[in-house]
Amino acid sequence: MRTLWTKKDLIEATNAIDPSLNFMNKIIGASGISIDDRTIKPGDLFIAFKGNKFDGHDFVTSAISKGAGGIIVSDLKLAQKYNGLLVNDTNKALLNIAKFGRNRFKGTTIALTGSSGKTSTKHLLSSALKTYGTTHSTQGNNNNIIGLALTLSRLNPDYKYCVLELGINNIGEMEELTKLALPDIALITNVTNSHIQNFKNEKEIASAK
Repeated sequence: MRTLWTKKDLIEATNAIDPSLNFMNKIIGASGISIDDRTIKPGDLFIAFKGNKFDGHDFVTSAISKGAGGIIVSDLKLAQKYNGLLVNDTNKALLNIAKFGRNRFKGTTIALTGSSGKTSTKHLLSSALKTYGTTHSTQGNNNNIIGLALTLSRLNPDYKYCVLELGINNIGEMEELTKLALPDIALITNVTNSHIQNFKNEKEIASAK
């Protein structure tokens, strides 16, 4: 099973440098990253992400039973019980891993956005690029900051291309996304009033994108 993340990388990426906070003594590395125990694959690292209506720590046992190769938690007892990596904030840990993953990638990163056609354009572009080299891309339409973080955390550093779909609902979100994505090339499919709820007009949408 290919190791995407070594224990050393994970400790460095999450700034969990203090050995007393690292219980990953039985973990060699991780073949993938997951925040959802329902879709976890054997060998994945499970991050106990906290949402508005759920706490990933409640699903650690389930993730382990489904083959998780390791866990990142902010709960000392869980870290000790399952040989996990203990951090202060699991949500920040995911973002930090994504940043680390993006910074170690030396291929070409392409980010695309638009009022419509983002996902289909991403599929077309990814399919075309695959004829020229290994290509990683956003799965489905997971184009918010969490989806982007997951995409980058799963990025193989040896790949040649990375295609990222970025979506926004409010002013300022694109800046946050692009700071994480650091695209070499940016594409805008179009600008319409299809998602105008939080914007004054199409001009403001275009400016935000």
